[in-house]
Amino acid sequence: ASYFAPADSGTGTASFNGQRNNQNNFTVDGQTVTDSGVNQQFAYRITMDAISEFKASTNTQGAEFGRNSGAQIQVATKSGTQDFHGGGYFFKRHEGWNANTFTNNRQLTPRQLYRKMQTGYYVGGPVYIPGKFNSDKSKLFFFMSHEWGRAKVPNSPQRITVPTAAERQ
Repeated sequence: ASYFAPADSGTGTASFNGQRNNQNNFTVDGQTVTDSGVNQQFAYRITMDAISEFKASTNTQGAEFGRNSGAQIQVATKSGTQDFHGGGYFFKRHEGWNANTFTNNRQLTPRQLYRKMQTGYYVGGPVYIPGKFNSDKSKLFFFMSHEWGRAKVPNSPQRITVPTAAERQ
């Protein structure tokens, strides 16, 4: 049966310096986002449009990064500006846009269900009330991004062995 898979399925962890993949430390805007109780890496996802800077240090790290023996992954997020900026994206894949395989055509088997959708948006700018609060747009800003995806894909084919007619008798 097909199902809608979450956008963040999969681990996405990497190994550095010959260490286990749970020996990396991730920070977002200077705050560690590694659950130190179970060394679970990166408890949430950040959209690519929300990242301002990315840095991976694998050796000669400063004392403030001495927590783990793997890599130190630092992510800095974007902030708002004095002007409004934003954007969005949409990606869709549908089995109706795919060609059927040679084998399926030969056996008169229709295309399998195969749908993927990835979409998101981001927006940032000043927080102000004209003539009342932050009128010159120089003190308070916001930035937000949101991304989501869905997938409906066929299950992997599996081979099973069933008893022959002679074995069943």
